[in-house]
Amino acid sequence: RVYLERILQIEPHHQKAKLLLGIVLADSLEMEEAKLHLQELISENEFKFSASYVLGIVSAFASDWKSALEYFKQTLLAFESPEAHYLLGCVYFQLNKFKIASQHLQKAVETDTNFADAWFMLAVIYKLTGEETKSYQSIELAWSSKETGAECLKFMKRGSQIEVDMALPFFRLKDLKKHLIMNSSIRFTKLIRGEVSKILND
Repeated sequence: RVYLERILQIEPHHQKAKLLLGIVLADSLEMEEAKLHLQELISENEFKFSASYVLGIVSAFASDWKSALEYFKQTLLAFESPEAHYLLGCVYFQLNKFKIASQHLQKAVETDTNFADAWFMLAVIYKLTGEETKSYQSIELAWSSKETGAECLKFMKRGSQIEVDMALPFFRLKDLKKHLIMNSSIRFTKLIRGEVSKILND
């Protein structure tokens, strides 16, 4: 962090340093300062995915679902991925917009059939909308994927009741004290580290 701050003292518009410092600050829950560094990077194609993803998580931490929705839309525009569809689906779930939530979650599992958490959230929505058969099928697919580090597998037991009051990626934010960005599920930790690595190596 100190090294990045020194770079920005010398070169205030150093975009890679801004991105990295923004991520470090967000990870430490220093939200306002993180936003200052990251918001100006969303318009830059090279940094749009990482900056909008982190800002979306920051907004979700504050339960600002409207802002989270807009940031994750930018994440999807930057790179259409199952993870971006999943995050959008989960925000729409928080907003009780189950139809569009299920559409994004369906796109996530169509792209990656082993995306356990996306299957789980589909199961939750199907149960809430009275589609018991689809809910059962989705929970079976979540279970059978055996995806390493999937959040749903931590507390899901085969045949157990599906009852959650918050979408999976935001559940851990309730009592979080640190590591907002780098202590997510294995899937998302790998994703953001991979994106940062690509930027640094360009």
